[in-house]
Amino acid sequence: VRELSDIVSIKAYFSANLPSQVLTVKQEVADILDEYAAYSNGRVKVEYIDPGTGDEAARELAILGIPQLTFEVYEKDKLQVVNGYMGLAVRYGDKVEVIPAIKRNTSDLEYQITTAIKKVTTDTIATIGYLTGYGAPDWDQGLKVAKESLAELYTVIPVDLAGDEPAVPTNVDTLIILGVKEALGDGQLKAIGEFAARGGALVVM
Repeated sequence: VRELSDIVSIKAYFSANLPSQVLTVKQEVADILDEYAAYSNGRVKVEYIDPGTGDEAARELAILGIPQLTFEVYEKDKLQVVNGYMGLAVRYGDKVEVIPAIKRNTSDLEYQITTAIKKVTTDTIATIGYLTGYGAPDWDQGLKVAKESLAELYTVIPVDLAGDEPAVPTNVDTLIILGVKEALGDGQLKAIGEFAARGGALVVM
């Protein structure tokens, strides 16, 4: 965030009626956001908002993508249900990324916030290609979670090097070659070499 060229606005939507068991989460979030603001030299602006309980606020946050959460509260040996909000909206210009529901375990919250800031402030999205065939695992099956995680920040596409004149697409910035069990031919190796020679990045596992 030290490198930001303009203001990033982070709005933290926390209901005032949240049960006591999640109030520590609210404080942890505040501490993390304070660090972002401090390191950004004034370019990260944080605002805390109590959405209230009205229908208008519910509609506004639903459009934004922040749902109303339900909490179970035990008081005087009775179980009560409390509705409230715990979400973040990160804005930069006309671009918005949301963290719909903050988990009680905030260990990955910094990653989520940084990802959101990266997505709203980046004009060009890098493309990651993954090699298909040659005994490599299916990215839509066993590697589905990895693919979805990469897709949060990048365009992810399959790269098929089969055929007589194989070539890595020119829009690919990084090529992942993972779990290949069969030998690649001279044409495929040449295509990968040419990709690396023009500045492409390789991840080989």
